[in-house]
Amino acid sequence: MATFYLLPSRLALGQRYGDFLSAVFPGLGWKRVAWSDLAEGLATAAAGHPGVYVVFREDLADEHDPEESLARDFGAEPGDDIIEVHIANLAVQRRKMGALA
Repeated sequence: MATFYLLPSRLALGQRYGDFLSAVFPGLGWKRVAWSDLAEGLATAAAGHPGVYVVFREDLADEHDPEESLARDFGAEPGDDIIEVHIANLAVQRRKMGALA
């Protein structure tokens, strides 16, 4: 089974990661132009784990039906894990692909 991480937009995630890095490296800051690259770097690191796929919200063809988009465009299958991260409060929603069908 695969695990699909459905993340917020690159800009939103990159901004949050940039804020974290600013705390780790006082005096350094990561501006808006770097946010997408920061998010891509995180996605690349996560996708290095076997069976892990990272999808940013803006890459979904249909934001109202993410399971359909994940299946059609990214190869998700029934039983795969979907871990959806919401940036506002870092809430995480876990479910199995096809569980709502």
